[in-house]
Amino acid sequence: MAENKKKVKETILKDLFSSDEKLVIRAIDRTKKHADESFIEPLLLVYKEGSESVQSKVNEILCALKTSAAEEPLASALSDERFSGLHEDILRFLWNSGFEPVDHLPVITNCMITGDYMTALEGMTLIEQMSEHIDDELLMESMMDLRLALNDMEKENEKYLLLRTVHDHLDHIEKSQ
Repeated sequence: MAENKKKVKETILKDLFSSDEKLVIRAIDRTKKHADESFIEPLLLVYKEGSESVQSKVNEILCALKTSAAEEPLASALSDERFSGLHEDILRFLWNSGFEPVDHLPVITNCMITGDYMTALEGMTLIEQMSEHIDDELLMESMMDLRLALNDMEKENEKYLLLRTVHDHLDHIEKSQ
């Protein structure tokens, strides 16, 4: 049985990177039934390079992950150079799946600082949902990064106001812990 599952997984992975879009979409659909956290990276790669319909299919899956084991590889993708152009999407996937990647808070705030307004907005939405205790060191690192970025930004622009809100939110968390 395990051998059969391994073959199915290998077939899905092979088909995900096919040049035949119909085969890719079928493979994406099959990941729903056979999914585990090992599909996160391949799905992100397919999302990055795929057509609009492929991206839509992957989006469906990554916004509705039900296994907590998927949180770590998805959050870790924020630190992977191959996915630097997908930070907004990855933050949205994390939020939509209900994940709270508190151990990745400095990476999330860095994505917000270096990204555009929409990336910052997705990061803020994710951080605002974090209800777990956040490690003091991670909290302080994120707040310091935000403070430095805010000092270098033009005040009163939309992204500045958003990052200021996140900093104030983290400050509130720090004081209440």
